[in-house]
Amino acid sequence: MNMNTIYKYEVNPDGRTAMPRDAKILHVGTQQAADGDEGIFVWAIVDTAAPIVQRRLLAVATGAVLHALASTDRYVGSVQFKTESLVFLFDLGMA
Repeated sequence: MNMNTIYKYEVNPDGRTAMPRDAKILHVGTQQAADGDEGIFVWAIVDTAAPIVQRRLLAVATGAVLHALASTDRYVGSVQFKTESLVFLFDLGMA
């Protein structure tokens, strides 16, 4: 049965984040991560019956070299950490 729900996912440091196929990212933010540090999280509408896939989410800090695949149409949102650094998140699709 198709059941759309909003779930939260922590963006892994390697950029690969497991979530249901075709998840639609709604919001990007920071919260305290499992390791106690501030981490990047996304909230997405997901079909809970969909298979889990690895999504490639690329975090790029202000002043960093932009990956060739990180185009404006792949931009998801940005977060500002307590340290004042601003990070931009791009969705590169399934791994």
